[in-house]
Formats: sequence, structure tokens, C-alpha cells
Amino acid sequence: MSRDDGGRSRRAAFLVDDRLVQPDLNRISGGGRTVQVEPRLVDVLVRLAERPGEVVGRRELLDAVWSDTVVGEESLTRAIFELRQIFGDDPRAPRIIETIRKRGYRLVAPVRPAGADYVAEAPAGPDAAAVPVAAAPARAARRRGSWTARLLGAAAVAVLAAALVIIWQLRRPAPPSSLLASLPFTSFPGLELHPAPSPDGGRVAFAWNGPAEGEFDLYVKQRNTETPLQLTDTPENEVYPAWSPDGGTLAFIRRGAGEQGIFTVPAIGGEARRLYQTAGFLSDLDWSPDGRWLLFAEREDLSRPLRLVLLDAHSLEREVLTHPAPTLLGDDCARISPDGRLAAFIRRELSGIGSIFTVPLAGGEPRRLTQALVDVRGLAWCNGGGSIVFSTVLGGTNDLSVVSAAGGRVRRLPSFSEWILAPATARAADVLVYESVTFTRDIWRRPLGANGGEATPFIVSTYWDGAPRHSPDGSRVLFLSARTGFMELWSCRRDGSRLRQLTRLRGPIPGGGHWSPGGERIAFHTIDEGRSGVWVLDQDAAVPRLLHQELGSCLLSGWSRDGGWIYFSTPMGDAWRLWKIRATGGEPLPVPAEGAMAAAETPDGRGLLFTRPPEPGIWRQDFWGGPARRVVDDLRPGDFYYWQVMGNGLYYNRERDGLFERVRRDLDSGETRVVARLPEANSLTVSIAPDESELLFVRMEHVDVDLRLVEDFR
Repeated sequence: MSRDDGGRSRRAAFLVDDRLVQPDLNRISGGGRTVQVEPRLVDVLVRLAERPGEVVGRRELLDAVWSDTVVGEESLTRAIFELRQIFGDDPRAPRIIETIRKRGYRLVAPVRPAGADYVAEAPAGPDAAAVPVAAAPARAARRRGSWTARLLGAAAVAVLAAALVIIWQLRRPAPPSSLLASLPFTSFPGLELHPAPSPDGGRVAFAWNGPAEGEFDLYVKQRNTETPLQLTDTPENEVYPAWSPDGGTLAFIRRGAGEQGIFTVPAIGGEARRLYQTAGFLSDLDWSPDGRWLLFAEREDLSRPLRLVLLDAHSLEREVLTHPAPTLLGDDCARISPDGRLAAFIRRELSGIGSIFTVPLAGGEPRRLTQALVDVRGLAWCNGGGSIVFSTVLGGTNDLSVVSAAGGRVRRLPSFSEWILAPATARAADVLVYESVTFTRDIWRRPLGANGGEATPFIVSTYWDGAPRHSPDGSRVLFLSARTGFMELWSCRRDGSRLRQLTRLRGPIPGGGHWSPGGERIAFHTIDEGRSGVWVLDQDAAVPRLLHQELGSCLLSGWSRDGGWIYFSTPMGDAWRLWKIRATGGEPLPVPAEGAMAAAETPDGRGLLFTRPPEPGIWRQDFWGGPARRVVDDLRPGDFYYWQVMGNGLYYNRERDGLFERVRRDLDSGETRVVARLPEANSLTVSIAPDESELLFVRMEHVDVDLRLVEDFR
């Protein structure tokens, strides 16, 4: 771009890809909407557009755009992030702005001057932002023109649009040459879980609840045959099979009434033999390549995290391998490397975020391979121990990804299946087997009070929907949905009409959506490639504002009563640390509430209510000091996050006689009453309307799990 005599970039409008950039108006138009952006975002874009295709250094951009103030590099990082959000650009496959590591950024999209008659694309739908797309001279020319001129103009626009599409298709990253090809391995009614290929890859062991969908038993199915061999038939559940190195024996976990144990059984059938018994909880089983060790996850009681344990298969002596902090859910899904030296496992936080670690089987400190990931569901070694394949949420579904055993960037493996869990590989063959899951997961409504009745569907789609939350006045509902292929925030009216997509993050996973006290703003947190962010979205804005970002995970709690602050927490060693940040931005400030994970201000504004795992219950801390005291002691075990303060009531989940209940505790009198019983709910996420006229909850139905097999997997 040319410059004027003052050395400043000329402010003429220009096109980046198919978007109209109007620097003097701080406006970017196209894609069905117009976005008013901060002046510095436009300045960054102008600087990049002056030298399209060239690398512009970070320091050069900082000096040019923020010359009048002292800022850190996070200001530029945030600006690039917000520009990518506006253009719908993916940093992992950039078509607009490319990051050049340790140097700067490069504008890879085509840049052209905007002609005087350029017309930005008009928005679609009643909820689209108003787009002042055409200048007055262009509108006057169209009014004066004849029908012939209009047709010619329309043809020209069509040609231009076609050209832009062609340019965009040429510049967009090529799709993968092939998806991960898989074949159906089982197609039985019910649930086939925990696949384990034999060392030679010729057979697969799994747990199946049978045609009657009762208890789980152990089965082995040979490739190219249909009928599996049933190995167990008991009233208990037999799960998590693991092959001995010679393929002659299977170890498994049996879950019975009050006790769980580890057993072995011949792979061709026979009597099961017990090796280990506990009153605790057992999960995930693997057998070392030398046949000596069985590795599993164990929780001694609900107040302690899962930890990894080694059992000597000969002496039956037990050794604890990992010691996760008490603030964590713990360690599970452990798998031993082909050389028998390392165990890879998932370490999970109470927020549901997980990271992949390795630890020497001989003992030592765990080593982190990945930063925070969303909903990690199983892992396996591949490439002879050179990498690890695992399942995690990417965009809107659980899919397969790979990371090097030395750590580094996570690489996605595109596949035909939408929900993939529990990947498992054969030790001596290039075979991968995984769970392919289909289900419906929707938001349901149940009337309460005098008008109570049966639950009915409220938000329904063929994709994942969840996390409902009523607005403070009860007129709208906020929820999460993956219906666009990415997990995004949506809203609708109280009756379920006028659905509106609020975010277009296209990658970062949002969560923790909270209405401000006045309902005009929404705060939420995200996790993306190991970084967490705290965001605010104004109802009349098209793009949310990033308030805070850090490596690792953070968990949003909500707003202060005056709407000026947002509370969030981060794991800090053996405890959680609570912070607050101004809704307008700034540095986070620590909040003196020891160990607080999820918090809300009291209705009288004199203190905080919070949970502090692993201690049970909900606590209160007054702002002026004094010891914290427990105000709720029957909070559902492990349910540290899904509670809310509304009016003078504290609403939380508890369990009575195996039944899930939502209860209200009056914060003045201490009286507790049951608001609703939900035998059909399968999620802790529950929202009560402010007038207690209805309750929204998540219900999962029509769940089916089959196994699929990948040949020549490397």
C-alpha cells in the first residue's frame, strides 16, 4: 500500500480475501456481517496488508501500532487472535494470517484495492448485524440505472463472487489426501467397550452388555468372523481386558457388589482366577511386554484422586506409581510402551481438562507431553513407541490425534467416525481398534411447581447440545452446541425460538457461559492447544473480547453482583487459586478464599460462597476476614462446579437413595427443600428458571457403541 507525505498508511478501503476493510471507519465487512473493531486491530491489518506475503516482525508491529504506550507482546498476540476470529481463520491451517515462529506474521490472503462500486455482502437472517454495505454514490447510481444496467451489474457481481470463490479455494489448505480408513469390526446391539487387540492383531477382546443390554461380560472376536467367544458369564461387570504378552491369557477387572478385583482367564475360555481385590475403585488395565506387571488406576475412596498402581503378576505385590495432587481427579488410561520402560497416561483436573504424561515404570517424576486437552478419552502407543494416539474433542466431536513420545505439537487424524473413544493398538501388528459412538444428546425441559409435569425436549439437534443457563430475567437461555461442526455458544428465547449463534471461535472450546447480572453480557472461558482464556461477549457485539489468557487451564465461576468483576480459578499445585478480573480488562487480582475452585458472591454482598476440593461441601468466607465455614455438607460427591446462587437461594445437586436431586437452601434460614428429582438426567448441568417455573437439564439417549478396525495403522 502507498503512503502519504506524513508517513502514515493511507486509509483507503481495501479487500482482504473477500472482506472489505475500511480503516477510517474501523470496519470489516463481508461474510454476511459487519464488524466494528478496535482501531489498533485495523492498524495491525493495515501494516500486514502493506506487504502482503512478506513476514512482518513482531517488534516492528508493536513499535508501529503501540508507539504511544508500553505494552507486552500479549497485546499483539491478542490482536492477531481477534483478527483471525473475524475472518474465520484457523491458525493451524491459515488462509489469512500465518504465524512465523520466532519472527512475526505474514498476510497470506490476496489483497486488492476496493473499487468505488464495491458492495459488501448483505447479512442474512433477522439476527444478523446491520451492514452499511454501500456508499451513497453507489446507491444513487443504482437508483438511476435501468433494469438492463442492474442485470449487467448483477452479472458483474456474480463474476466477481465466482472469482473470489476460485481464489479462496486455490489459497485454502488442501484437504487431507485420505481420511483414516476403518472397517466395522462389531455391529451388535448394545455397547461394545474397551477394545484390546491381541499382540498379533488377529483377535480383539472387549466388554459387551449383550443383546439384552444387561451386565458386561468379556468376549473375544477373531478377525473375519462374526460370532465372538464369550469368556465370562456372571452377575457382575467384567471390563477392561488386557492381553498377556504371549496372547494366551486375558486379565480384566470385575466389578461386583461393594468390591472390585483383577482376574485372569485363558483366552480360549476357562475358569477365572483372582489376583487382586479392593473395596476401592479400579479402572483401565494393561500388561507389561515382559509379562511381569499389571498396570491399573485405583481410587481408594471418593475423597482421593485416581493414581496408577503396579501389581506384580507373580508375587502379587503392589507398588504405587504416581501420586497426583488431591485437587485433581487423578491419573488413568495408562498404557505401557512397547519397550516396557514408560507408561503413558492421562492426568485429569476436576474441570474435566486432561493432559498426557509419561512416567518411567521403574519410578520417577511424570513428564508432560501435552498441555490441557478437552475430554481426553483413551490413548495407545503407536509407531513402535515413537508416538501416542489418543481421543480428544477437536472442534465439536471426539476425534483421534497423535503426539510424539518426546512431546510437541498435536496432530489430528481425520476419520469417518464422528465420536471416537478408547483407541487401542496391537503390540506386534499395525492394527488400531476404537469405539465408534452414536447418540443423541439434547436439552430437556421439566415444568416445576403447581404446573409440574413430564419432561419434554427443548433444544434438539443431531449434534451435541448442553450446558443450558437461564438469563437473569428468565427470558433467554444460553447453551453450547456443536451443530456447526464446532462447539460454540448459542442463545434462544424462553420458548426455544429465535436460535442465535453467539460465537464463531471455530476451534477453541468454550465453556462456563455466565450471564452478567443485567443479562447484557456473557462471560466464558476457552481451552485451545493448551491455553485457556477468559472472554466477555457484549450482546450487541459480533466478536468477544479476550480478557486473560494463560498456559494451562482456568475455570470460570461467574460475575460479581455489580457486574464489574469476573471470577475464575486456576490449579496451583495442591490447591486451587481464585482470581478476579475487571470486565473491562486488566491484570487479574488474587481473591483471599483459600483453595476456592468455584465461587459466587453472597446475596448480601458481604462474602463469598465457594467449593474447595477435595474437601466436601460448599463454604462461606466473609470479605472482612475470619475463618471459612461450611454452609452445605450434602453436596453430591465430586460435584464442585455445578451449583448456583439465585435470589436468596443456593441451588445445588445431591444424591439420595441413588436418586439425583436439585435442592434449594435458603441462605437466611438454612432451610433446605427439594426443587426437582431427575431420574432421567445424565449430566450434572442443570438450570432453574429465576421464577422456579421450569428446570432445564441434559439428557442422553439412543446410545450405541460399536468397534471399528484400522489396518496398516502406523
